[in-house]
Amino acid sequence: MAPPSSPAAPVAYAAADLNKAFAAAFGAPAPADKVVTRDGQDAMLRYRPARLVSLGTVTVLISEARTDGCHGCYGELAVHYLTRDGTGFKPAGAWPEISDGGSFGEPPNWSIRTDLFSGPALVVHAGGTWQGCTVDYADIIELTPDRPIVRARRVLMTYSDDSADGRDFDGSLRAVDKDRAFAVDYASAHKRTVDYVRSGEVYQAAHGAPGLPSC
Repeated sequence: MAPPSSPAAPVAYAAADLNKAFAAAFGAPAPADKVVTRDGQDAMLRYRPARLVSLGTVTVLISEARTDGCHGCYGELAVHYLTRDGTGFKPAGAWPEISDGGSFGEPPNWSIRTDLFSGPALVVHAGGTWQGCTVDYADIIELTPDRPIVRARRVLMTYSDDSADGRDFDGSLRAVDKDRAFAVDYASAHKRTVDYVRSGEVYQAAHGAPGLPSC
């Protein structure tokens, strides 16, 4: 018997599909603007479509948002669930600020992996540099058939500090036991492995996380 197909198997979406999905999700063609309140002040997020992912009967739209370019400003990543409606799409769920971007108003960098969970995983990287200290964190989000679930938030992946020689390190996300555990392997001065084990809907560091530096 043939093995089941991966829920993240590539689907040939045309550019017109991406535009239709975005218009259905945001109620307007790209770019779509949204005003949010941050630290008591209004900020304008400008969303554009990035990718469509098939979950069988559900199509997931991933969109990126930028805002003004101040150092402390940050963009966003949005996730919308849609179903087919004739030749177009119908909204089925919206998470417009599911993961923050980096500094200077940029959206986060992200990729999709299929080896961590039953559903595709968004690995969303964001961080920045402040007074010579650079960090990169990852949010790890599973696209389940019903909704996106943040499985782990702000997993430290990179650290560099100009004032602390020899403390720089990079982390590598590694699949361990699908739907049960994954790990982050750190190189350089902080050579260690931090295991993340599932507890309910989230994954928590089992050991090794204490002592990792931060800016």
